[in-house]
Amino acid sequence: MLIVLISHPNIDKAAAALDVSIGSLANPRDVPGIAHFFEHMLFIGSESEYKKLIKGNGGYSNAFTCSDHTNYYFDINPSLLSDALDIFAQFFISPLFAASSTDRELEAVNSEYEGNLFKDVRRITQLEKST
Repeated sequence: MLIVLISHPNIDKAAAALDVSIGSLANPRDVPGIAHFFEHMLFIGSESEYKKLIKGNGGYSNAFTCSDHTNYYFDINPSLLSDALDIFAQFFISPLFAASSTDRELEAVNSEYEGNLFKDVRRITQLEKST
């Protein structure tokens, strides 16, 4: 595991990110989109306390799935970094995949897929996957 810490006295935000070495190219042929679906579900199941902390303190949080990795990240007021890291870590230590969110998140992932279907980047990813 690589951990990078950067400090600067004139910066008013603290940030963290975790990059997982699994992306859309790792999807099994019979379960396309599963890496992206997991990205969505990871946040949904554990979101309420995390969202309150991040957004309630001027922060931002998001994630994205690429062909070879998935990245989760946030920024927040530096005085709350430790608390945010504790909650953020729980996404990966003990994820709460809420069954009640499954259909909604499948629809969200499918909608994003359909919106990107004819973009060149998407076509390149499909070519990479087929080779």
